[in-house]
Amino acid sequence: MTQIVPVSRTSSTNRGSQKVDVWLKTNKRMSLVANGDFIVSGEEGVLSNISNLLQMAKQTIVITAARIDSTLEQEIVDAGKNGVRVYVLLAEEGFDAWLKGDFKDLAEHVLCRRSSQGIPSLILIDGETPNAQGILLQSGTALDRSLRVEGAAWGLHLNNEQSSQLAHYVSWLFWSSTGSRSETRCAKHLKAPQDTKPLQASLV
Repeated sequence: MTQIVPVSRTSSTNRGSQKVDVWLKTNKRMSLVANGDFIVSGEEGVLSNISNLLQMAKQTIVITAARIDSTLEQEIVDAGKNGVRVYVLLAEEGFDAWLKGDFKDLAEHVLCRRSSQGIPSLILIDGETPNAQGILLQSGTALDRSLRVEGAAWGLHLNNEQSSQLAHYVSWLFWSSTGSRSETRCAKHLKAPQDTKPLQASLV
C-alpha cells in the first residue's frame, strides 16, 4: 500500500510546452484529518470504529494484523460468547508474541494462525454474507494500544462489495499458512483438523 507522506510544492519547471509542479517530501509532521470513510487513530477514531464493527458481527470476524494485544479483548470475547467465529492471522513476530503473552481469555474464543507471508492490516465481519463490512488499516498497523494515539495511523471503511471480495483473499491467506506451531485453537476447535465451519478458501 502506498504510504502517505507530507509534501509541499517547492517550484515549477517548464518542460517544453508543459508546466510541471515539483513536489518534495518535507520534515513536517503529517496531519491526518478524518473525512467520510477515511478515519484516523485515536480514542474516538479508528479504535472506536473497530470496536463498533466488532460488536455488529453476527457470524464471523476475521482480523489480519502485524500483532495484537488486549486493547479490543472485550469486544472479541463478547463476540465469541455470542457464537461469532473469530479468526486472527498474525505476522510471524506478532504470533510469537501471542504464544508468549497472557492471552488466555482471548485465546479461548479465537482460532489464531501465523502467516507465512505478508498480510494486510484488516478487520472484516460477516465476509461471506450480504452484510459484509470491514476496515482496511494503514499497512503494517498493529491492532493494539498504539491505535489510541492521535494521528499515528489511518484506516478506511470498506463497503459491502469491497469487503466480500477481500474476504475470499483473506480466507485463502488464512488457510494457506504453513510452518511449525502455526496456530492455536480454542476448545471448540480441538477435535477437528479444520474449523467446523471454515471460511470458503477460494479465489475469485
